[in-house]
Amino acid sequence: PGEKTNNLRVVLVKFRPAPENTDTAVAIVELFRRSLEVLLIFGRKIRIKIMKKTIIIFFSILFLTPFSLKAYVVKKISLKEMFSRSSQVAQVEISNGKRNIILRNNKNYDCGFKYMAEVVFNFKGKKRKIAFGSESKLIIGGRYLVFLNLENLDAKLNYLAMGRADVNGYETCTEGGELYASAFHSEIFEFDPLWEVITGDLAVKSILEAPFIGSMRAKKIMLKSDEAPEKYLQEASYWIIPWDEFELKLDALSLK
Repeated sequence: PGEKTNNLRVVLVKFRPAPENTDTAVAIVELFRRSLEVLLIFGRKIRIKIMKKTIIIFFSILFLTPFSLKAYVVKKISLKEMFSRSSQVAQVEISNGKRNIILRNNKNYDCGFKYMAEVVFNFKGKKRKIAFGSESKLIIGGRYLVFLNLENLDAKLNYLAMGRADVNGYETCTEGGELYASAFHSEIFEFDPLWEVITGDLAVKSILEAPFIGSMRAKKIMLKSDEAPEKYLQEASYWIIPWDEFELKLDALSLK
């Protein structure tokens, strides 16, 4: 503020939409991202000066640029539906993991991470050792509850949603019939070791409000600090679910 400059400064904002407004939020994020792309391309060709003419030219280019903007909606489903659509539901401990970059037709496709895990307890399925893919970066040695599927929802979001049509990327990240879990679609819950130390009770946490969270005694943990801005504290908040209640519901579903 108050500094005269001809340089363009771009601030990257971490945005985490809640499921209830996912369609609107994702659309806004995608529009913002594409707007920056056009502005950066435009800015490399000429010296940008923030004046009325520049703003008019920029938005003319933006809205005349052909692209299809489609919001990606996460459907609200019950725990019963989540359990039913999953190939395996298990409490696991991550034993190994690596970045999953696949080369096809001289192009590298980012397929997230590939993990190996030991099954602590199966609520559905019988495998004792599993390999699965995920966009989320999980902790080696960490314990998680995972809902594993044959459909790679992360790849669908990355390569097919919001107007993208990179079929090669989607096929590359889904070939082989592997299992997948998406934190964005509430298929991964981390056991919170800090909560266990403080309270003595087991609990799982999620950075997103799971679609079925309303049926459980879940708490939203809000961090407090006199030094950190409020918006950053809100972004760092998460949901905590008592494991005894979650386990009872999963046990009941596994008996059906």
